[in-house]
Amino acid sequence: MPTPNVPCRRAARRRRRWRSLLAAAVAAPVAAVLLLGGPASLASWRVASTAHPGSFTTGALALIPIAANGASGCSQWTFTTTGGTSSGAYTNQPLQPGDTLTASCRYTLTAQGDHLKGHISVGAPPTAPPAPLALTTTAVTVGGASRSTFTSGDTGSVVEVDLALSVPASDQSNPAADVSYVLHNLTVSAVQDQP
Repeated sequence: MPTPNVPCRRAARRRRRWRSLLAAAVAAPVAAVLLLGGPASLASWRVASTAHPGSFTTGALALIPIAANGASGCSQWTFTTTGGTSSGAYTNQPLQPGDTLTASCRYTLTAQGDHLKGHISVGAPPTAPPAPLALTTTAVTVGGASRSTFTSGDTGSVVEVDLALSVPASDQSNPAADVSYVLHNLTVSAVQDQP
């Protein structure tokens, strides 16, 4: 019976051992990459639901011209002569020192909001009256009361703004002569006050 080739078997076993160690060394980093490869390689749960907070309604703020007072809400000028005598509607009579033109602008206020507060503002016209004419706001009322402030409780109330354009009685200089002026685009605003 031939003697077994012991060295050859030992060499074969060493080769198989090295191949196993090499395979394990290669497999370890691969496994690490698979385990640490990012979110795509890790399982997680996710659930979703829907929210139904309901509907909501906003308020409103507006000044609606009262058509019976004119398309813009403002009446025509009324002429008051020197000494305070009213002669009715102004029909382009020449003015002199002491004469005054008056007009009233009326609006229906819409002020809808749970805790809305605001005020009425009268802006300056785009073109100021030439000297010596003077344009003034003589009165502001809300719901018949002499005030410029309002709340949501005033919605539906009438806002009235009274204007006066006058030639001061104290001015007797020549610049008051031959002066003409057209008042337009005067802005009356309802402005919300910041809480």
